[in-house]
Amino acid sequence: MDDLPLLNEPVDAIVFDCDSTLSSIEGVDELAKACGHWEQVHAMTNKAMSETGVTQEIYKERMELIKPHLSQLEELGDTYYQNRAPDTRKTINFLDSLGKKIFILSAGLLPGVKAFGLKLGIAESAIYAIDIYFDEQGNYKGYEEDSVFISMDGKRRIIKDLMKFYPRIIHIGDGLNDIESRDIVTRFIGYGGICYRENVAKLCDFYATHPSLLAIAPLCVTREEVSKLNREQFEAFQQGVKYLQFMEKR
Repeated sequence: MDDLPLLNEPVDAIVFDCDSTLSSIEGVDELAKACGHWEQVHAMTNKAMSETGVTQEIYKERMELIKPHLSQLEELGDTYYQNRAPDTRKTINFLDSLGKKIFILSAGLLPGVKAFGLKLGIAESAIYAIDIYFDEQGNYKGYEEDSVFISMDGKRRIIKDLMKFYPRIIHIGDGLNDIESRDIVTRFIGYGGICYRENVAKLCDFYATHPSLLAIAPLCVTREEVSKLNREQFEAFQQGVKYLQFMEKR
């Protein structure tokens, strides 16, 4: 265990991205399938995640193409859950059992992200995403255009606020908007187990390429915390250690 990159001090909270991290799908892309604009929307999503970050222009263009109905957002939470990353529940249970506060920060749409997070056992108050508006018939009326998430440093700004209450935070995500926080968090872990992004990987001290989310577990604990793990916790930890061989380090 001497060669493991364990933390020197325990962290207070773990912040996860949602799309292509906790779940293998991109929620907006899933919504685009229903209206026949998948290829267009998927290309814009990939550009945002790998090249430009989420921008006002890209977000508005995607939403104007999709214009989802309320019923589609209600179904999206189930779709997220059905496509959750391998060992997502086990990873969150492991971190939660150690007293780490779990957050989701997402540029996805709030109804779907919230429904998914609740299924994972994450508190509603710890789930942040972009709100969307409907009329009485459930037809699309618009979205939260001034959301902090529709900017390169949106997640960084929210994490900075969270640090007033949780000073030591680990952030885990797959996109350029996630990596913006790397200079303020205790540890940033890039997650490429679902979608490998080379330009994100080269900016990360740690970049997970194994599909199992448990790969991040050993990077979130101290040696003292490991020494106090019960049998179930230690089994999850050991499983994560196995996946560290798929971790790119800079």
